[in-house]
Amino acid sequence: MIDKWADNAAYQIAEVYALRNDHKATFEWLDRAWTNRDPGIQQLLYGNFIRRYKDDPRLAAFCRKVRLPTPAQVEKRT
Repeated sequence: MIDKWADNAAYQIAEVYALRNDHKATFEWLDRAWTNRDPGIQQLLYGNFIRRYKDDPRLAAFCRKVRLPTPAQVEKRT
């Protein structure tokens, strides 16, 4: 998957790593998705695999970096 889709599907690769509970690789691929302007980033707060990190400060920092609300801000709204 990585060999074929690294440039076009970095967000989806991050989701796979999140599913596998590989925290380090998940956030590395999220950063790569942002660098590549992967439109999958828009699903960040809706995808079940990434949301498992909602209490991880790295996810809040990433959300701020990409100008999305943090998971805590989203929970306050609901």
